[in-house]
Amino acid sequence: MEVCTFDDFPSLMNAIKCASSVSQAVVGGIASILVATHLGPLIVPSLLLMTTFKLWSVYTNVKDPGNRLPLPPGTMGFPLVGETLEFLRKGSEFFRERTKSYGCIYKTHILGQRTIRVSGAANVAKILKGEGELVASQWPPSAKFILGSGALAHSKGEKHAWRRMMIAKAFTPDAVATYIPAIQETIRDYIGQWCRSGHIHGYPEARSLTFTVAARMLLGFNVHDKQKHQMLILFEDMLATLFSMPVPIPGIGLYKGLKARRRIMQEIGQCIQKRQKPSEAPGDDALSKILHAIAEDGHDALSTVEMQDSALEMLFAGHLPTSSAACSVLGLIASNPTVYDKASMELFRQGLLDPNLNEELTPSDIKNLPYIDAIIKEVLRVAPPVGAGYRKALKTFDLDGHQVPKGWTIIYSIRETQHTSSSYSEAEKFNPDRWIEDTQLAHKSAASKVDDSEYDFVPFGSGQRSCVAHRYVETFLKIFIIELVRNSNWKLENGLPQVAYMPVPHPVDNLPLSFRKVEMEQRRRAFTLPAKP
Repeated sequence: MEVCTFDDFPSLMNAIKCASSVSQAVVGGIASILVATHLGPLIVPSLLLMTTFKLWSVYTNVKDPGNRLPLPPGTMGFPLVGETLEFLRKGSEFFRERTKSYGCIYKTHILGQRTIRVSGAANVAKILKGEGELVASQWPPSAKFILGSGALAHSKGEKHAWRRMMIAKAFTPDAVATYIPAIQETIRDYIGQWCRSGHIHGYPEARSLTFTVAARMLLGFNVHDKQKHQMLILFEDMLATLFSMPVPIPGIGLYKGLKARRRIMQEIGQCIQKRQKPSEAPGDDALSKILHAIAEDGHDALSTVEMQDSALEMLFAGHLPTSSAACSVLGLIASNPTVYDKASMELFRQGLLDPNLNEELTPSDIKNLPYIDAIIKEVLRVAPPVGAGYRKALKTFDLDGHQVPKGWTIIYSIRETQHTSSSYSEAEKFNPDRWIEDTQLAHKSAASKVDDSEYDFVPFGSGQRSCVAHRYVETFLKIFIIELVRNSNWKLENGLPQVAYMPVPHPVDNLPLSFRKVEMEQRRRAFTLPAKP
């Protein structure tokens, strides 16, 4: 029998020919056995099945002949579907099982792509720092359908750099500062409703809150209750298919998500048309700032599709990941009462519990709150809203003792990297103090990086593809914590919930909470009463 080593072949076609030559030696024998045992009708389907599996094995294991390193360990599943069905069924548990079996780099085949998944600061650093040279951004096909081909995440080269620069103008420190009053007003209204109700489900409420704020501050339209309810349902249908088989079958999966997307895009299209009217006064929302920046730049305007997809992408980023982080804030602080007490003390020391002062927050009010900053960092470390990033290998390169072949998809894990890093003592615990007591951690930023060791904290990614709206998310979370702590007290009704991670971390029981109002004057007196002898 001819022995094949895939390293000898420069292309997949040659590898397939090799697989055919290997199988020729056994085809005749199998056929003879089937005929002798009166199983002749099974010859053709049996041989087709064998050939399919053989070709699948070849396709999923072809290496770059110019690289002597092996492929990462792992399994590739069944022909065509790979391991997608198991991935969709198990979610994040799919990755945890394989990390336990194979370590911080392994191969799989999911969502129609030959994929290598990696974790660890050094591996993540090489991927993120290799943007444009080793790798390029590539979301799963289903995500590209849902977010649209005109989204910033899918643009490349000079086009991406220019669009990112225009969008970034809506998220500078000065721009984000203008969003503070409306964000605070909306958050305060929601917390007031929660306190009057007494009992809420934290995750649905967080989704409603972040959608309301994102629609108002990012796109500039206020949604009334009925419209908001309808759009939230459409958003849920759309986002539920973000990671799915890229085949639109009527009634289910991607087909349902694309149908919801079309209805949402109608609303967004009307919003953009209103903003582009000459008679319309410039708004204070992010979309208005971006359109104004494009007009001032003198560059060719974005196409209608690109503008609509960009607006949908902003609404997606301001809603889904931010709602996950807000829900994590509710659950993690409620399960750690000392964190609530320390945040209260910090607000008291900064004069933010004084009812005689203006309750309206200013940029200077929220700037010097190191403990609340630490809470946000720890929430983003323990429960990063985006668990992983997606790239495509532009050329074959070495990674952690293995080759990453050109054209393969790379998933770098944010969650596993942050959970397993040796930088964090007792990493499984929620401990905001670590960001203050550990001088090395104190200097770590969620966005910018100094050296490779800092890539064990990448909730917003890093480099050319980092989240352009990270200041907006951090500002929202800071105002959310401030308003929660100085106006309310809340408790878990079912204890710590089980967490599902697809498409973002969320409690499976929707986080039942009991809420009660706490007057600011009452809170302030608690910190000024003399200690009992």
